[in-house]
Amino acid sequence: YCAVCHGPTALGFEEAKLAFPENHRDCQSCHRSNNPRTRANMQGNDNERETFSIGMAPTLRHADGLPTFNNAAVLYAYIQGAMPRYEPGKLSKQEALDITAFLLVLRGLELEEELTEEKAVTIPLSSQ
Repeated sequence: YCAVCHGPTALGFEEAKLAFPENHRDCQSCHRSNNPRTRANMQGNDNERETFSIGMAPTLRHADGLPTFNNAAVLYAYIQGAMPRYEPGKLSKQEALDITAFLLVLRGLELEEELTEEKAVTIPLSSQ
């Protein structure tokens, strides 16, 4: 789910676009700024399906990629409730925890145990 917007190595939307056909890398149908942030569903004709906005998905590899999250619990809650952008809430709690743990590792944090909701509260992001 993540690579579609954040790229296969989590470097952001600029990397993700490289997987698109060349004539779609600057497409404004799906990714124009005035589209709604999310869609209730992706049913309908082709034009209706292509009306969600993903904004500019940031890099997730560097410390500045997640600057607005105080701790891993806030990041986890965001991932679970808002991701993937094209179908928010699709991820299970465990999938969201696994993605959160993966992002922490990408930022250089070594996790000694499996990430839980309780442990996530104790892991700050702002100082990493």
